[in-house]
Amino acid sequence: MYLLYAVFSVMPWFAEDNSDHTNAVAVSAETVATPQEPIDLTIIKDWHLFGQAPVSPEKDAVVMVAEGGKLPETQLQLKLLGVFFLQGQKNTGYAIIQSDGNQQKSYTPGDELPGGAALHSLASEQVVLKHNQQLESLSMDRQKGLLAKK
Repeated sequence: MYLLYAVFSVMPWFAEDNSDHTNAVAVSAETVATPQEPIDLTIIKDWHLFGQAPVSPEKDAVVMVAEGGKLPETQLQLKLLGVFFLQGQKNTGYAIIQSDGNQQKSYTPGDELPGGAALHSLASEQVVLKHNQQLESLSMDRQKGLLAKK
């Protein structure tokens, strides 16, 4: 009988008391559930995560010709994937170009490209290459990838 009394008197210490834990969870859930102002995602565009295309009246004449579409498109097996400008520095930036073997690499003006061409200058959606002493353009394919209209 004494043994039974000892076992039952110790059992409340091992019994789980959820009342304190329930209150703590309810308080933290209330705190999390308080309404907050909606996040304005349109401000992200002002961060210029990929830089800004230079806007200046003293633009390189070669870039202006390329933007007008008067340079012939290159016949090299290259694909322009993106153009990035470094803010605050004139004529700086880089282009990501994919070669025929699907190898992607970043190039800055003056760099040698596969096929014997050199990157001459950058524009917002195309680059100018110097190949066999002639200027050629390499444009982004807007029909495929992220820039495609759906």
